Amino acid sequence: MYKILRNWKNSTLSLKDYGESQGITYEVMKYWHRKFKAEFPETKKKVAKKAASFIPVEVATQVSIAFTRVLY
Repeated sequence: MYKILRNWKNSTLSLKDYGESQGITYEVMKYWHRKFKAEFPETKKKVAKKAASFIPVEVATQVSIAFTRVLY
């Protein structure tokens, strides 16, 4: 059971599609996955915050934008 779930984690398939490819129903895969998460909570992926990054932009021609105030 755990080997199948680990292999699924390394695949690009959804839980349902991977189960079907292995001849296992989606309901059984969901049950195994819940059981796996309960027994091995440390395997949950931690989402790391990406550091802010800036991409330099070059403007080929100068652009002038005029703002006008509209009164209603």
